[in-house]
Amino acid sequence: NFPLDLAAVESPSING
Repeated sequence: NFPLDLAAVESPSING
């Protein structure tokens, strides 16, 4: 799992 992908997917700001 990549930190960038994980951050973008798990990040509530980006994920909504």
